[in-house]
Amino acid sequence: MKAYIKISNAFGCLLLVLALVFAEALPSHAVTAAINTSIITAKTPTTERSGALWLRSFSGKSISYNSSPVIRNHLLYVVNENVLYELDKQGNILRQTTLAAPMNSVCYLCLQNDYLYIPIDGGRIQCIQCSSMRSVWESESFGGQSLSAVICHDGYLYAGNTKNPSGKTSGIFYCLDAVDGHTVWTYEDMASPGGYYWSKAIVKDNILYFAGDNGILVSHSLQMDEVYDTYTLTKTGRVRCGITYNEKDGALFTASNDGRIYRILSDKDGKIQSVLSKEIVPDAASANCTSTPAIWNNRLYIGSFANGTGYINVMDASNLNTHYRVSTGQYKEVKSTPLISTGYASAENKQTVYVYFTCNALPGGIYRIKDGEGTKKSSLETCFIPSHKQFCLSSIVADSDGTLYYSNDSGYLYAVSPTMSAAQTEAKPTVKKPTNIKWKKKKKNYLISFKKNEKKAQTLVYVRYSSGKWKKKASTAKSNYRFKPQKKKQIWIRLRNRKKDKNNQWIYSAYTKKYRIH
Repeated sequence: MKAYIKISNAFGCLLLVLALVFAEALPSHAVTAAINTSIITAKTPTTERSGALWLRSFSGKSISYNSSPVIRNHLLYVVNENVLYELDKQGNILRQTTLAAPMNSVCYLCLQNDYLYIPIDGGRIQCIQCSSMRSVWESESFGGQSLSAVICHDGYLYAGNTKNPSGKTSGIFYCLDAVDGHTVWTYEDMASPGGYYWSKAIVKDNILYFAGDNGILVSHSLQMDEVYDTYTLTKTGRVRCGITYNEKDGALFTASNDGRIYRILSDKDGKIQSVLSKEIVPDAASANCTSTPAIWNNRLYIGSFANGTGYINVMDASNLNTHYRVSTGQYKEVKSTPLISTGYASAENKQTVYVYFTCNALPGGIYRIKDGEGTKKSSLETCFIPSHKQFCLSSIVADSDGTLYYSNDSGYLYAVSPTMSAAQTEAKPTVKKPTNIKWKKKKKNYLISFKKNEKKAQTLVYVRYSSGKWKKKASTAKSNYRFKPQKKKQIWIRLRNRKKDKNNQWIYSAYTKKYRIH
């Protein structure tokens, strides 16, 4: 373990000025940035099927990853590759800025007033001021990838890096000064290496708690290079999720990817007093969990995967007994942190809440369950099916209006309305298909003619010989196409149109009928 203090006398005056400027921006006590951010009071979508207010793509790739979106002053901020985008609530890009390096496969942003702290490749953090969209500082590079979340507390940042993510990982957990990004301390377990992969720390009673791939929970001083205690949670799994706090009794909760959940009690000095551990799905032959627990009203919600089936589990936060679990389907693992909406909870309906989550499987939509005091079973409800289907690791965030925001691996960011049904929502742009298909044989060639029916569209011509596979022969902006067929074979054709949408992505018409022309 090392402590780095990078303040020199030569820069003392400058840093004092920066500190005074930041003093108004940074909160005096930022514990809420780390505790129960998965609970919202807004009235979120409860209709049988909600619709997208809008969708936005930032890349032309079929697989593209966005950061977790954050919301500030009715504006959204999201990173794709090495660009930070600022959007309005209608999905229009207002401004953008290029970062010092691209994000990795996940990127959990930390927003603190006017400052956005962005984990980027190389195991470092870049600070961007939202109001100016300019870089304030870049931290030193700790190497590897930035796959952990960043949290901010009382003017300090906490995060970790991951090296060799495809094998046995190693990593450094570190503390930065939020004013200028200098390193305050670092922690590395040389005896039991482990990276910080999808992990997220938490602050409780002015003590920092974090865990990683070595399965060891660490309690650490916030500002000093001092470890208070360590505890081995698991020797057979990795902690690849965040730590959650239950305000009722001060217990901490986390999980490991061998399918276990942990309830941790510690004292005011950071000493681990007791750890209760249980299998999330008992007696499973194979299990996994990378979902951060979410807690409300002493009921704990967590996603998992066991024996090839995904689950959303509802547990008692006092003893980790299972109230019930709901299957999400075969191979549909819930990796996201559940989002709990208390907007409809009341004494009359037994504090009923809606719990939202995603599944890492097609179609990559939003799902929910309804739960309340004494509830012993619930059913899986599909809240939203995206137009661009892909796998999904993303958790869901919501604004004060109850609109849900998330991305799946298609790279599209979706805004899902609390009030509009799928039938009412603005439909995905459509493209008309070609009509009036005709053909003529001229010597050894065929001339295909058609009516396009779409301005600024390309027409794709597909040909199949006998019972073989369909192959695209051409894309043309004209209303005809000439080709030379293979000899002595049946010839089938079909056509479709395509054009670019407002996000510069191709959208396609349906196919025409199949025509045998020879």
